[in-house]
Amino acid sequence: MSTPAAIVRRLLRAGLFCGLATLALVIAATLPPRAVRVETRGWVATLPGTVVSGAYHVHTNRSDGTGSLDQVAQAAARAGLDFVIVSDHGDASQAPIPPSYRSGVLCLDASEISTAGGHYVAIGLPRAPYRLGGDAREVVEDVARLGGIGIAAHPDSAKKSLRWSDWSLPIDGFEWLSADSEWRDESRSALARTALHYAWRAPQAIVSLFDRPETTLARWDEAAGRGRRLVALAALDAHARLGPRGFGEDPDARVGEWGEGLALPVPSYDVVFKSLTTRVEIDQPLARDASEAATQLVSGLRRGRVFTVIDALAGPGAFEFSAARADGPVVRMGDIVAPGSGPLRFTVRVAAPASSRVVLLRNGTIVAENTGTELLVVEAPDDARGHAAYRAEVYVPDAPGHPPVPWILGNPIYVGVDTVGARPVEAPKESRAARWLYADEEEHSWRLEHDRDSVAAVSTVPAVAGRMLVFRFGLASGKPDFWAALVRNLAPPVGDATRLRFKARANRPVRLSVQLRASSAGGAAGLRWRRSVYLDETERDLSVALEDMSPVGRGTPAAVPPSADAILFVVDGVHASAGATGIIWLDAIRLER
Repeated sequence: MSTPAAIVRRLLRAGLFCGLATLALVIAATLPPRAVRVETRGWVATLPGTVVSGAYHVHTNRSDGTGSLDQVAQAAARAGLDFVIVSDHGDASQAPIPPSYRSGVLCLDASEISTAGGHYVAIGLPRAPYRLGGDAREVVEDVARLGGIGIAAHPDSAKKSLRWSDWSLPIDGFEWLSADSEWRDESRSALARTALHYAWRAPQAIVSLFDRPETTLARWDEAAGRGRRLVALAALDAHARLGPRGFGEDPDARVGEWGEGLALPVPSYDVVFKSLTTRVEIDQPLARDASEAATQLVSGLRRGRVFTVIDALAGPGAFEFSAARADGPVVRMGDIVAPGSGPLRFTVRVAAPASSRVVLLRNGTIVAENTGTELLVVEAPDDARGHAAYRAEVYVPDAPGHPPVPWILGNPIYVGVDTVGARPVEAPKESRAARWLYADEEEHSWRLEHDRDSVAAVSTVPAVAGRMLVFRFGLASGKPDFWAALVRNLAPPVGDATRLRFKARANRPVRLSVQLRASSAGGAAGLRWRRSVYLDETERDLSVALEDMSPVGRGTPAAVPPSADAILFVVDGVHASAGATGIIWLDAIRLER
């Protein structure tokens, strides 16, 4: 006869068995489908060149990832990739690791730069002469000046601090899909289900959280309709880290400050490299020399010859998108076609499951679609509808998301768009009235402010006409908060002035922060507004509109008030490094209205 204790033990074992069996049934019933195997033996490319496959936006242990560059390359090799674009967080003031082949994979070192308006990935950038940061427009300007490609990262993230704030800036491209953003708007139950599926079908579990990013794609299509040319990339934003992130969320933190033991290497690099890939069309196979190969890859990205394949849904994927006029040359993704020369014949070819849906869009509106592996469309875009961007999306059955995420998404062929996506830069207008703050007098109206350990000096030297101010600075080293400023009190205050104009140059490339301060508000230190300008050995006539100045610190109103009563020329840790020294010459300083 069983004792009560034995009966309880048997019931517990039976309950545990039933619970595990039920869990197994739930997992089996809800597992995302395996990737569909695509037959490519009959695929024959019709466009010249080579397509290389890789991973874009990957973090290593140099910032908030867990793997070394060699470990990342090894995982990429196991996934069959040709290249990896590493984008560790930084300010571009350190020399990038030179392009290299590791485990047979081309490794390109990019940088994810934190700005006040979102994160900006700079590809193909040399070492910057100063720290890149501050307002987004300043970083965009610097990346372009240094010859890099700038990509707005996770632009519509559910996390507000990670969103890209200003789409009018002349960025080169954006992330149409970010694996790090797709999970942030999911329910806890969806995340729990994904965690259960991860052990069985990890890449598919990750992709099961993807949706078609309607807001981001609508921005892209709307911009194309206004003549903007933007390159779209899909970002893995891979960290191989589950747990406190540190540096990725807070630019002033480092992974080690959180403790390495608190994070798990999940999802692994191996898994995310099998979830989606960036495909780049290049003219020739990748060169054996890594520097030459990097040039090929960056050129393909810059030209917009890029498409995305979500490999966890189906693969391997092959894709071609081209257009031609009668007896005209064939154009392809990223190319710009002049308007007014007759209809275009668009061709979309894919190696895909037979039941795939191929869609051609014009400025985001579907103009044609077909089930199968090919779509041929004749369009006459040369009418009064204005700029046009034609692009293709391919869908496979049972794709996840609401609405479903595209399996393949390509970049557009443009008709009549601008060659760059910049807003026009207006020349400074002549003012109705100018209030001179410095012309050719002595420096007695100007004074110096700096932290306890930095040094600064002001003097004047002869100029072509009169004299000019000389601002010398030496910033402190070994401390996080350093700055030096040349200051002039304003009596009366700014009032109805609309811009500040001045001439300036420096003994080396530097960003000078032009600031206004309202000392009667915000306590003893006052409230401040700033806008930085680029200086080098060439003298420039510079104009800073007060409406373009950004508030400094929380609680500062957006607009510069008429009561602002001090002007500051500041060098600080936003752009300068500890221990930096320099000389800045200033002249013809005036407020205008």
